[in-house]
Amino acid sequence: MTLKNICNYLSDHTFTRWSRERDTARQLQAVWNDRIELPLAAHTHPTSYRAGRLVVHADSSVWANRLRHQQEHAMQALRQDPFFEDLVELRVRVAPLSQTSPTDSQRPQARLSEASTRVIKAVAADIKDPALKAALERLGAGAGDTTDGATRGPQ
Repeated sequence: MTLKNICNYLSDHTFTRWSRERDTARQLQAVWNDRIELPLAAHTHPTSYRAGRLVVHADSSVWANRLRHQQEHAMQALRQDPFFEDLVELRVRVAPLSQTSPTDSQRPQARLSEASTRVIKAVAADIKDPALKAALERLGAGAGDTTDGATRGPQ
């Protein structure tokens, strides 16, 4: 059964409410990704926002605790957006990726700095173990191209 077929069985009220909730979830995720810094935003995602209470799921207890420690800072950053003007509470829950998660395309991807990339490439050049060397080279190549050896800005 396709989504189109399922929609035929929903009342207009139910379909409208479902559409509104889906749009709100997208907006929640967009504001979250915009206001919360990486890597925290990559490991947490908002799930609901009602009456000034935001519920956020974290990939693990480590990320949940990190968010709890940064809760006041996160709430201040979120309140800067009109969507979260009335934010009064942030609840954090642990929900591993397999249970609930936005799609990978919605999640911001953590990136290595140019300095880290250069260090990884330099270490890989001196490694004798071919498997480890190949893994480090892949990591360095995927992090950004700094193969020209030029220094970009103060390090």
